[in-house]
Amino acid sequence: NSLSLSRRLTLSFALLLLLLAAVAGLGLYRMSQIQASLENIAYVNNEQARLAVKMRISINQVATATRNVVLIEDDAGMAAEMERLKQARQRYDEADKALEVAFQHPSTTPEEKALFAKIRELRATTRPLIDKVLSLALKNDNSTAREVLLREVTGPQGDWLHALGDLADLETS
Repeated sequence: NSLSLSRRLTLSFALLLLLLAAVAGLGLYRMSQIQASLENIAYVNNEQARLAVKMRISINQVATATRNVVLIEDDAGMAAEMERLKQARQRYDEADKALEVAFQHPSTTPEEKALFAKIRELRATTRPLIDKVLSLALKNDNSTAREVLLREVTGPQGDWLHALGDLADLETS
């Protein structure tokens, strides 16, 4: 062999250092991918789940206030519940707008977009029904308001809540 022992050892050591550098580079690359994934979970998905939960809470508050408006017979009590309902809807709308912005993120999946579209569709269907109940209750037509609430609002409102729960679950999974 034309290579001396010291030269062979030097080349072997250099090859070992080169392999070590390649493994370290690959490890750093994978760590940066994991970091990006964790940031997406922490800053994007968790925020989207928080907004979905906030919207769900607002729907529950609207449902409670609607029921109370139907049950309460004095004007002052009804006015107080209508104010609570107005504030809950405002919180919902703010969260909805923030979620719309959050879903502009490139990591938003088609499933998330489809669920959000379904949620908006359910809102567009259910809010007018709630408004119908409120209009009847404010005219003191409570028996009709109760009937509309039970027959027309309960189902779509439950679907709306369920869709928001599905979105929150998707964001935390």
